[in-house]
Amino acid sequence: MKRRKEQVLTKESGTEPETSCETLPSSDAESQSVSSEENMNPLRRPRFLHRIRAKVSAETAEADRRKHLESTFTAPRFSRPFRPKRHEKIRKVLDGNDIKYRGPLSYRHLRILAWLMCAIAAGGSILLIAYRFIPNLLPAVNDFGQLFSNFSNLALPLFMLANFTVILNAKNGYRQLLITYASSALLLIFCFIFSLEHYAFGIFEVLLGNRAEGTDAVLQILSIVSPYGCLSFNIFIDLFLCTLLMFFLSYQPRRLFKGKGHILFRCLAVLPIAYEIASVVLKLLAGLGEIVLPYYVWPFLTTKPPILFFIFLAIAVFIKKRERRFRKSGFTHTEYMRYLKTNRNSLQFSLRVFLIFIIGAVIDVLMFIILPIIFALTLKGIESEDQLEPLFQVIINVGVGKGLYMLIMSPVTLLFSYTRLYKNRTVDRLIPVGGILFVILFSIELVYQMIRMMPNL
Repeated sequence: MKRRKEQVLTKESGTEPETSCETLPSSDAESQSVSSEENMNPLRRPRFLHRIRAKVSAETAEADRRKHLESTFTAPRFSRPFRPKRHEKIRKVLDGNDIKYRGPLSYRHLRILAWLMCAIAAGGSILLIAYRFIPNLLPAVNDFGQLFSNFSNLALPLFMLANFTVILNAKNGYRQLLITYASSALLLIFCFIFSLEHYAFGIFEVLLGNRAEGTDAVLQILSIVSPYGCLSFNIFIDLFLCTLLMFFLSYQPRRLFKGKGHILFRCLAVLPIAYEIASVVLKLLAGLGEIVLPYYVWPFLTTKPPILFFIFLAIAVFIKKRERRFRKSGFTHTEYMRYLKTNRNSLQFSLRVFLIFIIGAVIDVLMFIILPIIFALTLKGIESEDQLEPLFQVIINVGVGKGLYMLIMSPVTLLFSYTRLYKNRTVDRLIPVGGILFVILFSIELVYQMIRMMPNL
C-alpha cells in the first residue's frame, strides 16, 4: 500500500523522468519501459500519450539542431548576397539617408519661363498679322512670326510639370487649385468675349459703317493667326482638366463616395478625358470645313496637343500605382507623403518624366506620319502629294506632330526638382496675373512699334 501511494504521489507531482532531446531511447527500450510502467501503475495510462510525447520531443530536437546549424553557418565568399527588391528599397529612404542632389529649377522658375514663352508666341502672332496688312515688309517678318508663334508649344509642358509640384507636395489642396484654375479660365473667357464685342467689333463698325462687316473683318484678322476655323488659347482650361483628372485618381473622399461609391468616384476621371476628346474632334471638324465654330466657343477649346494630355495621364497613373504599392506593404499615407518629400524620389520622378516625354514625342511623330497616309487611303479624290498638304495642316492645328517641342523641353525635366518649395505663397498667386499682364503689355508695345514704322515702309 505504501508503494502504491508513493507511485500515485510521484505521478501527481510531475516528477516522472523525461526523455532527453539529444539522446532518444530506442523503440525496444521504449516499449519495455512503457510496459513495465503500465504494470506498476494502477491507473493504467493509455500508451498513445507516451508515443505523442516522444514524437514531440524528437521534433523539438530537430528544430534546435537546424537553428544551431543556421546560426553557425558561414556563406562562402563567392555566394551572392541577398538584395532586396526595388520597391523594398524605396521605402527605406527617409530624411537620414536621403541624397543631397536637387535640381536647380523649381516650379516657380518653370512658370516664369512658361509665361515668357507665351509672350513671345503672342508677339509672333502680331508679326503674322502685320505682314498680312502692312505692305513692303520683308518676308523674314513672316518667317519670324511663324517661328515665334510656336513658342506656346514650349510653354505647355512647363505648365504641366509645374502643376505636379503642387499636387505632389500637397501644399495647396485640390480645392484651392481647382478654384484658381477655374476662375482664371472663366475670367479669360469673359475678357476675350467682352474685348471682341465691345472694342474690336465696335472699332471696325465705326471704320466700315456696318456691324456685320466689322465683325467679318475682325474674324478675318484672327483667321490669319489660325486659318483652320478656330483659335485655342485658354491654357487655364488645360490646367483645370489635368488637375481635375489627378483629383479623381488620387484624392480620398471623406464624406461622399464611401464604400462602393469609391469606385464611382474613380470613374469620374472619364469626364476630363471626354472633354479633351470632344475638343480635339471639334477642332478637327472645323479644320476640315465640316462645321463652323462661333468665336464664343474658341475660349473653351483646349490648347495642348492630345499626346501631352496622355503623357499627363501616364504620369498620374504612375504616381497612383506607386502609392498603392507603398500602401500594400503596410505603410500609411503619412509615411508615403514623407517619402514624397525626399530628394531621391524627386530625382526618380524627373527621370521617369524624361523617359515618358521621349516616348510620347516619338509616338506623336509617328502619328503625324501615319495619319495622312490613312486619310489618303480612306478618302476619295486624293491623287497627288499636293492634296495631302491641307491634311497635314489640319492635323498640326489639332495638335498632332508637336512632339518635337516636347523633345526640346525634355532635358529641362532633369534639372527640375519638385522638392524646392517657398514659404511665401503670395508670389505664386501673382505669377499668373503678372504673366497675363506681361503678355498684354508686350503685345500692345509691339503693335505700337509696328504702327510707328508704317510711314517709313
